[in-house]
Amino acid sequence: MRAFHPKWKEMAPRATVSGWTRFKAAQEWLDRNMPLPANAAVSSASGAAPVPAAPAAALAPQDPLYREFLEWRASRTEASTNR
Repeated sequence: MRAFHPKWKEMAPRATVSGWTRFKAAQEWLDRNMPLPANAAVSSASGAAPVPAAPAAALAPQDPLYREFLEWRASRTEASTNR
């Protein structure tokens, strides 16, 4: 049995989110346990390497779970308007 799901390999703990500040203790842990490579570009504001990301709109339609969510949400909207 695997200790973790393979999708966890896709996680980017050092990724930054515009407008959010990482908890200081979490940033210190990342600095100790996941140092940046020497040649990585570093954002001056966060101290983290920028992570290229695909737009959500480009990925979402391909994801079956997301499609299922959209169908569920549409059915709830229809149900609420038919009351």
